Amino acid sequence: MGGIVTNLYDDIDDAWRYECDYSSYKDDLPLILELSEEAQGPVLELGAGTGRVAIPLARRGIRVTALESSSGMTDLLEKKLASEDPNARKNLKIIKGNMSTAHFDTRFSLIILSFNFLQLITSRRERIELLRQCRHSLVNRGRLYIEVAFPHEDYICGGRVKRKYIKTFYDRNRRQWVVLFQSHEYLAPVQELVMEYLFLYLRNDGTTESNSKFVTLSVIFPLELEGLLIETGFNIENNWGSFDKQPLNTQSRRIIVVASKP
Repeated sequence: MGGIVTNLYDDIDDAWRYECDYSSYKDDLPLILELSEEAQGPVLELGAGTGRVAIPLARRGIRVTALESSSGMTDLLEKKLASEDPNARKNLKIIKGNMSTAHFDTRFSLIILSFNFLQLITSRRERIELLRQCRHSLVNRGRLYIEVAFPHEDYICGGRVKRKYIKTFYDRNRRQWVVLFQSHEYLAPVQELVMEYLFLYLRNDGTTESNSKFVTLSVIFPLELEGLLIETGFNIENNWGSFDKQPLNTQSRRIIVVASKP
C-alpha cells in the first residue's frame, strides 16, 4: 500500500481477492467525501488499493492522487479506472510508490490515511517519518485524515484467539465462492497484532482449496496517535469514535482523527 509498507498485494490474485472482499465496504465514504469537498483542493490518498475511496471521489469531481506501492493493486486500479467516464479518469492520478519515493507536482489540501493504513507501519520511527512527509506535502492549513482500529479488548486480551468464521464472498476473478476465517494473536511486548486470514475456495467440482495470509498490524492507542501528530507538528482538530462523529469512548470501534498543518 502507499507508505513505508511491505508490498502485501503484489500478486494480482491477492489484489482481486481484496477487491471482492472489501469493494462493498462504504462506511467511511460519506465522511471522507465531506472532508474532501471541504478541502477545495487536490486530495492525496495513501494506500489507495484498488480505488475503493479514490474512484468515488474522482466521480464527484475531486482531484485525487492515488498512491499505492503494491503492483497487483495498481494494476487492478488502472483496469477499473479505464472503465470510468472521462471526467473521473481526468480527476484521478495513479502513482505506484510510497511517500519516501514519490514526487508530486503539487501540495495537497487533504491527505487520507484510511482503513487501518497507519497500522501497517509497525516501526514508530517510520510512522514519524511518514507523518512528517505528509505534513511537508500539505498546503498551509491543509488537513490529514487518519482512521485506525480502536484497541478493543477483543484484540488485546486473551493471547491467541482461535480461528472463527467471518463471511462468505464471491471472487469474480476466479469465479469461485470464498469462505473467510480469521484468527489473531496480540504480542504485547511489541504492541502488534498478527492477523491470520484463511481463505477457503469452493471449486465448482465440489473440492476446496485453502490459502492463508498473515498481516501484522501495529496496535495504536488514542493518546499515542495524538502524541505522534503533535510530535510531527500537527494541530488536532477532531477526534471521533465513529464515522458519524460520535465522541471517542470505550465502546468505540474506530479512532478517527482530523489534524491540520498550521
